[in-house]
Order: sequence, then C-alpha cells, then structure tokens
Amino acid sequence: MAKKAEKQPEYTLGEVSSTELLIVEGVNDARFFDAFLKKGIQKTNVSIVQIGGKGNFPKFLTGTLVRDEKFDGIKKIGIVRDADTNPSKAFKCLCKNLNDANLPVPHHVWQAISDKNKSVSIAILPDETTNGNLEVLCLRTIDSLATSECVDAYIKCFEEIESAIPDKWLAKARLYSYLAAGPTPKFA
Repeated sequence: MAKKAEKQPEYTLGEVSSTELLIVEGVNDARFFDAFLKKGIQKTNVSIVQIGGKGNFPKFLTGTLVRDEKFDGIKKIGIVRDADTNPSKAFKCLCKNLNDANLPVPHHVWQAISDKNKSVSIAILPDETTNGNLEVLCLRTIDSLATSECVDAYIKCFEEIESAIPDKWLAKARLYSYLAAGPTPKFA
C-alpha cells in the first residue's frame, strides 16, 4: 500500500508584531536567532518566522509573505539560509525567489537593498564561501576550546559502536554533543 503523503503545515505571519522580519529555515534556527537577538544584541523588535525548511522559501516568499495582511507593515526583511553544499547556489535560489515575489534583490550576501517600501538582506550560513550550516558557524566558537577534543572523541566512540554519522549531520551531532555536556546544558 502506498504511503499517504503528509500535508505540509501552512506557515503564516501570525505572530509577527514588528516592522522587522527575520525568515529562517526551521525551528532550531528560530530558537537560535531568538536567543541571539534577545541575549546577544538586545534587539527584541524583530519578529522571527520559521518556514519548515529551505524547500519552502519559494512558496513562502511568493505566496504566504506577500499576500499576508501584515506584509505592508513590514519594512525590513532578513532571510537566513544554510549554504549546505553550495553557498553560491543557495544565494542565487533566494535571489530568484525574491525576484519572483517582486521584492528587492540584494547583489551580495549581507547586503541590504531597498526599494521605496522594503529593505531586504540575505545571510548564507556559515558564510558565503563555505559549505555548511548554522551548526558549522556555531562550532567555530568552540573548536578552539579544549573540550572540542572531548566532543570529537565522543563522536568517534559513538561511530565505532553504532554507525557512521552522515556528513550532512556531523556538525549538528558535534554541536548538540557540546551543548548537552557544556557549561549550561541546553537545547532550546
């Protein structure tokens, strides 16, 4: 019997209450940026929307976002996407999505570009030239710590007993291992 396809949830601007919007891929990205904005730079007037994965950017930007009644009140839009295996392609895909939505299209990563109504910028993580994701960026902050070796030893031990962690999940596994045993164990 064929497996019934799960219906994708509809993402909305439901909780958006400010003129600045940060659009991120998933729930972990939203948690990270929420904590960063509140604790890191004390900027709390940014609403964060997670769209359930990079594959939802086209539908969200060209449909949900521009058709929502709150869209006119939004003046600044930041979009964060993982580079994955091709930072340039990730950026170009978002540029195409913005163009399809008739929104301003930045010429470079981290560049804000404006029209008369909106300012838009794109961040590709960990950066515009490196494959990876938010976790790779976060690992840069702990790789110089002595505990980084402990995390690597744990991952190696785990892989010897269980199975190899796929490359695309390795950074996430390393970061979560550090967070689970770090100074303040925390995932959210």
